[in-house]
Amino acid sequence: MNKEEIIQNLFDQIHSINDHYLAIIAIVLILTGIAFSALMWLQVRLSKTQYQKMKSELMSELVKKYDLDRMQSLSISADRHIKMTLGQITFQYASSNGKLSKSEQSQIANQLVYSEDSFRRDSLLEDKEDVGYMIWKTCNMLLTTKNLDENVEFTLKKLIDKTKEYQR
Repeated sequence: MNKEEIIQNLFDQIHSINDHYLAIIAIVLILTGIAFSALMWLQVRLSKTQYQKMKSELMSELVKKYDLDRMQSLSISADRHIKMTLGQITFQYASSNGKLSKSEQSQIANQLVYSEDSFRRDSLLEDKEDVGYMIWKTCNMLLTTKNLDENVEFTLKKLIDKTKEYQR
């Protein structure tokens, strides 16, 4: 074999190796295209009704797993408790003719802070707007008390600021 035949033979071997690499790359690209097409078909197949069905199944599963029906009733009772507390505060203020002792003022301020805190944490309140308004209105009513303690006045003003979005 002469030099030219050896070089030609090497070129033929290089071309055959490159043909194998190109075939492998083509197969990988075809498989990737098929996989992408399958994923797109699955995506298109997931229609709105299937989404709603999955959503309702998930919601019912979450309600069962975390006992959310019971939490709803607890939320309603918390809502009633806050309203009852605000009613008691209003009654206590009215029965004292607006003259509350320092300890009564402090106790009422603490009850209002607790009610507002419960109100903020409980996201399932049935009458969120009404309860927020009742807290705001009660705080404003108590600010008219004569001889109001400075700390209580500060607490009431802070609560008014927190609930001012519910004023009507």
